[in-house]
Amino acid sequence: MWIIVMSILSCISLPLVLLEYYYTKERVTAESNGIEEKKFPLFYN
Repeated sequence: MWIIVMSILSCISLPLVLLEYYYTKERVTAESNGIEEKKFPLFYN
């Protein structure tokens, strides 16, 4: 039973990890090319 649960979690997490990787890579590439993006503070004081 545990191998089924682990397989399901792995299948769910892999696309999410790849999505995060490519999103971060695209953002870093845009910043290094001088493309300015709107930045929002994480915390509003």
